[in-house]
Amino acid sequence: MLTTAVVSIVALLLLLGLIWPPSPAQGAVGRGLCVVELTGAVPDTKVNAPLIADIADHLKAGWVRLTVSWATLEPTRGTYSAAYLSDLDYRVNALHAKGIKLVLTFLYTPRWASDPSFWDAPPTGFPSGFDPRYPVRDNALGDLDATAEFLARRYAGLVQAYECWNEPNLWGYIYPQRTAADAYFGARTYLKYLQAFSAGVKRGDRAALVVAGSTAPIGYDDRYRTSPQRFARFLRDAGAAAFFDVYSHHPYTPGGSVNRAPDRPPNDPTSTVTLYNLKTLLRLFPGKPFYLTEYGYNTSPSFAFGGMTVTRVEQATYLRKAYAYAARYPQVKSLFWYLVKDARGFPATNGVYTGLRETDGKRKLSWFAFAGGNRLTIAAPAYARRSSPVRVSGTLSSAALGGLPGKTLVLQARKAGTKAWRSLKTTHTGARGAYRFWVSSGSTCAYRVVWRGVTTSARRLVKAY
Repeated sequence: MLTTAVVSIVALLLLLGLIWPPSPAQGAVGRGLCVVELTGAVPDTKVNAPLIADIADHLKAGWVRLTVSWATLEPTRGTYSAAYLSDLDYRVNALHAKGIKLVLTFLYTPRWASDPSFWDAPPTGFPSGFDPRYPVRDNALGDLDATAEFLARRYAGLVQAYECWNEPNLWGYIYPQRTAADAYFGARTYLKYLQAFSAGVKRGDRAALVVAGSTAPIGYDDRYRTSPQRFARFLRDAGAAAFFDVYSHHPYTPGGSVNRAPDRPPNDPTSTVTLYNLKTLLRLFPGKPFYLTEYGYNTSPSFAFGGMTVTRVEQATYLRKAYAYAARYPQVKSLFWYLVKDARGFPATNGVYTGLRETDGKRKLSWFAFAGGNRLTIAAPAYARRSSPVRVSGTLSSAALGGLPGKTLVLQARKAGTKAWRSLKTTHTGARGAYRFWVSSGSTCAYRVVWRGVTTSARRLVKAY
């Protein structure tokens, strides 16, 4: 769902705890980010430099995924856009200088490379004429190869991986997905792309990884969407593993799901692959590592994701669960959160609200969950007289920002011999992240403080006498 114009891609799509480790070295799954703000037309250092610093220094992402639009890069055959390359050069070099690894996702067919025989049979409701979703002409596959080589050679040593297309099992990227003569048309078309793309990348930079798949989580095997299982099985049976180093998938929880959490099964496991049943794909390519190059949850309704929303607490909770759950699969090497910042649409439901920040830049709870390094201390007396006031206090801080003021904390208690925690009181942290609760207990209790969605303090036992 990455694009140089978020609003346009939204219109195309029909889809739709564990404490975060304090440092990347302690995480089993690499943390990546899909950064729409870095896919604009003009490099703006006033915007991009702080964003890149935030990604590297605060969020400590190990990977960033950027898109490269073939249609924009090579608007006429054999001629590359100097302005587009200058922009891409800036971003690649700035991110590399911060020690961030890069995946460049190559997508969108240029008009000159498109097969015009498809232009007069558009998807329902769309006008006739060229659209970048239509297949590349067979005699233009050599141009795809050449452009892939050009990019890999230009960014050798700077870009670690090149991903062939985005969500090719969706009609927004390859249409049609099936024809009267070929039930596997979308997958077969993609295989052609992959063969040409892989050959070009490897000539340009033998050390670069070729990433294949990039499949959306759901499909019904019609003209519009192929299930990720069917798509991957076709590639496996066709010997596609010879043309890629890494397989990728986008294990979103689709809109309309009964179970929204990352560790819960999808409505229909035969048409959908989420984190829960990712083994469906892993076992098709047992010798290949996997990158999950898009993942996220919307905190406002988004047409592109089926309108499903979660609260900000749930988003942060699910982020942590997703990385923990992905770590159960040894083949999964990285998971990329989509996005850094919400992208408002017009109307609002045409936006995407999976970001770690609001549209105005305000940090969501998920920002802190992703960044990690959050510390919630707690102090309480070991003994207290029955029914006398007990003070529970401490501070909330993050490695990135220090003391955190204005955050909502919840005091919870559990009586001796019980398992359930009860929420007692809520407060907000002060100027330096300090907090204080007063509570009266008639019996021995354990206390803890919770920053919902992000972190929980240690427990403190207060014995009553």
